[in-house]
Amino acid sequence: MRMQRAPQMKLTFFLCFGSNNIGYNDTNNMKEFQEKNAVKRRIYSKASLAVLAVLLVLTIKGVYGVYAKERESKMEVERVSREHAALQNRYETIERGSDELKSESGIEAEIRGKFDVVKPGEGVIVVVQKNPTAIEQNKQGVLKKFWNSVLNIFH
Repeated sequence: MRMQRAPQMKLTFFLCFGSNNIGYNDTNNMKEFQEKNAVKRRIYSKASLAVLAVLLVLTIKGVYGVYAKERESKMEVERVSREHAALQNRYETIERGSDELKSESGIEAEIRGKFDVVKPGEGVIVVVQKNPTAIEQNKQGVLKKFWNSVLNIFH
């Protein structure tokens, strides 16, 4: 009797699960599901989220540092550009002045401008204003005004 019963159980098991491989796949699928679930638990654990938050903060800090340096560099480039333009203008002015000094008349004009000199046979003309303007008189002190009034009596 035992021999008859064993094939009947095997047939019942085969009909319920289809084959021996299906039962194996179901347990294999369950193991894969449990492994995936374990991976998700590790990814979403508090420790891993804390590590991700720290990494995010460090990344943001690094990006802000780069942004600040870029902004500082732009300001420095603008400052250097302005300084370059000013130096270029100064260079052109000096270049024009040096071109003038290369001629005899330019040298003479520069010497006459800096020093009170005249050529032999030349005279100096000093132009004096007869009546100073009212603004200039107001700038004069009390003693100067008194002295000017005394001098005007004799003229």
